[in-house]
Amino acid sequence: MFGMFLVIIAQLILMTNPTSVFMVTALAVVRGFGYGPLWGLVFAMLADACEFGQWKFHVRNDTFLFSAGSIGSKLGGGIAAGMVGVVLSVCGYVGTAAQQTQQSIDAIYWIYVFLPVALAIVQIIFCLLYKLDKMLPAITKELEEREARGEI
Repeated sequence: MFGMFLVIIAQLILMTNPTSVFMVTALAVVRGFGYGPLWGLVFAMLADACEFGQWKFHVRNDTFLFSAGSIGSKLGGGIAAGMVGVVLSVCGYVGTAAQQTQQSIDAIYWIYVFLPVALAIVQIIFCLLYKLDKMLPAITKELEEREARGEI
């Protein structure tokens, strides 16, 4: 969640001078540090979901959850990239043009500057709604007790 705050701060600074190549580059690095914890912990959160599933339904689905997470991240990245292409196409972007239309420049600006802020806010909200971390110690204890009794 705090990484997303770093992304928002970087984007707000970028809004002050979005045409500076140095600023765009430096803040891309800062954003990378902001996104790092998310991508580093997302599969750990899937492991928590495996524990929850075993606790709640007495079935452990590690393989299914991790496969779905992997497929979901690949599909999500592909769909997001495709949507950027669709938006730019609709806004009149022509890759070979010497000069782009103002509408396509505005679209690039909104996609690169404002969209990450909106997505970071959504991710912060999801982090605030995520309650499994608080439940996990009790879940783990109960699963250990079940295992000692020979149950799933």
